[in-house]
Amino acid sequence: MNRLLNRSSRILLAVTIAVTSLRLLSAEDNDASNQANSVQTLSQFCIDCHQDGSDSSVNISLMLEDLEFKKDLEGWTKVIQRLNDRSMPPEESEQPTQKTREELVRWINQSIQVAICDDGITPGRPALRRLNRSEYANTV
Repeated sequence: MNRLLNRSSRILLAVTIAVTSLRLLSAEDNDASNQANSVQTLSQFCIDCHQDGSDSSVNISLMLEDLEFKKDLEGWTKVIQRLNDRSMPPEESEQPTQKTREELVRWINQSIQVAICDDGITPGRPALRRLNRSEYANTV
């Protein structure tokens, strides 16, 4: 009985590991395809006006070169705002579908969150506190 239980638990463990591995691999593939689709969408609709030497305040071609979301946080936030209020791309330009806009905003938000949270907890300044009597007496 003990051998049967031991064997079935091993099989269950192997199946669990296999399913978890497949989910992780598909999540990584999904992230990579989302990134590729989003970069392609930004290139298709934004690069013509937002590149080196353009008059715009956001240089998307430079932002897409390194994809440093934490470094370019202000620029990526502007991109999200412009997509959400539908001010970019301009009305006379080709427009992405609503689904494409939503996917692009979701990818940028997730990428920003990952970039910010990768560092772990960022401690703030040390809290100032008053010394108690014995600490004060030892200091003086």
